[in-house]
Amino acid sequence: MRTLGIVVDADRDVAARWQAVGNRLRSVGYQNIPSSPPAEGWVDRQAELPQVGVWLMPNNQVPGMLEDFVASLIPSEDALLAKAETVLQELEATGINRYSIVQHPKALIHTWLAW
Repeated sequence: MRTLGIVVDADRDVAARWQAVGNRLRSVGYQNIPSSPPAEGWVDRQAELPQVGVWLMPNNQVPGMLEDFVASLIPSEDALLAKAETVLQELEATGINRYSIVQHPKALIHTWLAW
């Protein structure tokens, strides 16, 4: 049995991302795609097509990205994460950040990981 796993960031609009993935899958023959992403994820098995599973990061229900999921695993009292957040806010306040504000969560996690 062939299997296709799709994991993508939900980004700012979970419904729009789900619709985009669903449209792509429909274009190649998948038909039983729910109108919204199930909380437990979605897997479809059709005899003539590879089994497919879809998961939207961070948790298949809320806007965000992989880095938001990683952030949820860090204890809230982690001093290093708070320091990374402070430094990024300072960079953004002075305009010397080299990332867009929408990419702040990525910058935060990558800074924390680097430290």
